[in-house]
Amino acid sequence: MLGMRSNSQFVVGTAKALGLLAALFAVLGCAAERVEPLVESEEPAGGVMADYPWYTSTAELVRASTLVIEGRVTGSWDDEVDLRIDPGGDDPEADPCVGVPNCEGEEGLEPVRIVEVEVSRIWSGAEVHRVLVYTPRGTAGDGPDLTIGADYLLFLAGDASVAHPLNPDQGAYRVEGDSYLPTSEANTVAVEIDELTG
Repeated sequence: MLGMRSNSQFVVGTAKALGLLAALFAVLGCAAERVEPLVESEEPAGGVMADYPWYTSTAELVRASTLVIEGRVTGSWDDEVDLRIDPGGDDPEADPCVGVPNCEGEEGLEPVRIVEVEVSRIWSGAEVHRVLVYTPRGTAGDGPDLTIGADYLLFLAGDASVAHPLNPDQGAYRVEGDSYLPTSEANTVAVEIDELTG
């Protein structure tokens, strides 16, 4: 019978094909195992996410701050600020729209909470009586929640008119008597008074 294969030839041919197919699946399976799983961001939709420096001592916090104060929160309100310093310029630091298609018409508005603090003690920085502290909202790294009527030790960047915590976890400590308690569980730096005074 010309053109017909014997059963043994069919079995051998099928076994070879199945072997090649199994090898192909094994290779593809191995390749698939090397692909990193997708991890969803904790960032809310439409928010900004940023990396912040992390400090390991009170001395590092003081050195990084332009203002270290104690004070009582006397008020707070939500607002939006325009992050674009130079809209239409060519510096991405001054205008986040640089190089981003269809961004030119957008405003660089981001939600913030502005907290007014009546200063009772200045550990480092300029002589100020009142500070406006800006903290981001709607991001994975929202700033510390500062309660009206409570006293805080604040490590700030900026000046009295526009200051912000050094980072969301380490920029604020609640004042309880003679103790300074971190406002974030992630903050493990205990405030050392001798490092505050230099």
